[in-house]
Amino acid sequence: MKVTACADSRLEPDTAVLAFDVSMDVVNLYTELGTESLELEFENRTDVLEQHLIDLKARARRLSYTRILVVAEATGGYQESLMRVACRLGLDPAWVNGEAVAKMRVVESNDSGKTDIKDPRVIHLVARMGKTLKYRELDEM
Repeated sequence: MKVTACADSRLEPDTAVLAFDVSMDVVNLYTELGTESLELEFENRTDVLEQHLIDLKARARRLSYTRILVVAEATGGYQESLMRVACRLGLDPAWVNGEAVAKMRVVESNDSGKTDIKDPRVIHLVARMGKTLKYRELDEM
């Protein structure tokens, strides 16, 4: 599968970025909505993901965001449920490159070690810079 950069990679100020680090059991989220930042950790289950995304979508809409970008790093399939739920709810899913996240982590925190708690902040930063990749659902063969 070939993934290409989004044509409109620059983010407008009315775009809310929901940045996720996804593992088999847990999802870590970082976002900045309005004047507050939000960090959450919750189970990687479809029903839990859906409820959090519904709540975050409502919150972003109340703050006049017109586009909601759900961004994650591709992590061995654990992120697929998140992306499918985001599509179903009318949100814009996107990827960030794992290598970009690793390099930006050093810039953001002067730390090269992987941590699920820090990574969503770094993913958010990479997305805010417009360095996202288009997510595409492919039909099964």
